[in-house]
Amino acid sequence: MLANRLPDMLIEHGLMTRPMMENTIALASREQLPLISLLIRQGNINTLKLAQVIAHAFSCPLFDISCLNNAFLPEFKPWMRLCRALPIAWKGQVVHLAIADPACLTTLSEQGLFAKQHIQPVIVDGIKLDHILNQLDGQSTELHSHLAADSSAQELTVLMNDPVDEELAQTADINETANEAPVVRFVNQLLLDAVRLRASDIHIEPYELCCRIRFRVDGILRENSRTAARLAARLGARLKVMAALDINERRRPQDGRIRLKLTDKRFIDLRISTLPTLWGEKIVLRVLDSTGVLMPLTALGFSQTQLQLYRKALSSRQGMILVTGPTGSGKTVTLYSGLGHLNAIERNISTAEDPVEINLEGVNQVAVNRRSGLDFATALRAFLRQDPDVVMLGEIRDQETADIAVKAAQTGHLVLSTLHTNSAADTINRLLNMGIEAYNLASALTLIISQRLARRLCVNCREWVESSTLVSDDQLTDKLPQKVCIAKGCSQCHEGYRGRVAFVELLPVCANVAEKISTGADVREITSAARLAGSSDLFDSALSVLAAGETSLDEVRRVLL
Repeated sequence: MLANRLPDMLIEHGLMTRPMMENTIALASREQLPLISLLIRQGNINTLKLAQVIAHAFSCPLFDISCLNNAFLPEFKPWMRLCRALPIAWKGQVVHLAIADPACLTTLSEQGLFAKQHIQPVIVDGIKLDHILNQLDGQSTELHSHLAADSSAQELTVLMNDPVDEELAQTADINETANEAPVVRFVNQLLLDAVRLRASDIHIEPYELCCRIRFRVDGILRENSRTAARLAARLGARLKVMAALDINERRRPQDGRIRLKLTDKRFIDLRISTLPTLWGEKIVLRVLDSTGVLMPLTALGFSQTQLQLYRKALSSRQGMILVTGPTGSGKTVTLYSGLGHLNAIERNISTAEDPVEINLEGVNQVAVNRRSGLDFATALRAFLRQDPDVVMLGEIRDQETADIAVKAAQTGHLVLSTLHTNSAADTINRLLNMGIEAYNLASALTLIISQRLARRLCVNCREWVESSTLVSDDQLTDKLPQKVCIAKGCSQCHEGYRGRVAFVELLPVCANVAEKISTGADVREITSAARLAGSSDLFDSALSVLAAGETSLDEVRRVLL
């Protein structure tokens, strides 16, 4: 059977669907890689069955390479890795060569190898071939030491992305443990460990002597493992393939995304960012777990007064609600909870996000794509032509977006968005500095929420102590409750903490505050007016959480001081 019918044969044998094959062929063309080599590298197909189809298509014998022991394996040569080929028998002028992809014969010819010999190719399982080449090259020891840590990992499915049309391809199971290359299993286990530990970020950092892997859990970076420095490039290549990035581009930063599906039907999105450093590419993955993003308003950690203010603002037919704070302060969770509260059949809700972190049925969500000219301002202008009731912007970043958002809030629309500021009152200064007129801002703003996230104490091991026993010489000294909790640590937490809790400041823009804004009052005057109206600041919220035993004094100092 002709070799050019291989894609059809793979589909006929049920190894791939036609949409998956079309996406893979397109990716192979962009990456200038042979189709079979890309299929093996991706790890999304049963490589043993793939070898059977290849052997039939190219009329080559199929050989089980796992039956070879060390006595029959040759000394490793660099060309073996380059060509992905392994000589298994040599009789006179005939060399029996184990290969997984017949395209490697072209590479052998270009390298001038075996020019005077007759090559008799035999087709083998590509994953097993890579495993043997790794062993010969002395690179498998470090990987297997990590894999032994968790042999009962749940299944993991990767939804590959096409960077051209950004549509999800068909799902592909990558937990074929009997046929996986060590690097594929290592990456899978790394991602599963991050999800199990509730990590928000994964950092893969190459250095001269090692590759360090760290997880950010509950807002704190901690080292997860270290591996050999030479393996960093292989881990990066695997993640790039999963995210459909250019694996040959190592001199410029790249961004992409990966979607995972776990056996419990949970979807995990990963945002990947690569950065060239002195010793290789540093890779950071942001873990976006949809189950932790959408929660009811009552689960946000707001006090009853704060909850009433948020609900009142959400019930307004027009105005602007801004959630502020540094990166990783839970702004997105607060916004999504508000959207979930508003999501009803009688409302037309549109969002512009970068990226879309969770799919909300009934909400029109737009993913910002600056390369195609779709930024926040462009999306917002389009929203206003589509009869919206509620508009959500992932972030206000420039004057143009701020101008349109303010005008939308003044003309019968409820606008929700975020800003990066240190306090609720600082948000007003930030918008004024962007060029928004004070009187427009005063009439548009309804509510400003400023928040931070601190680690939550483990309820199984926290211990109550007299606050007077804790040495304190900062501004919290005179305000501490009589008793507070300290972290102890147990088998069910990390250093006495598990999860996070919010410190929240709400600034409702009442008539008095609006007047201060329109007359150009400074931050202190606006804050004083808000306090007279019943607003509390971040320190008040932190002390309330501290008195309830939900966090420790050390965490309050770390987050706020």
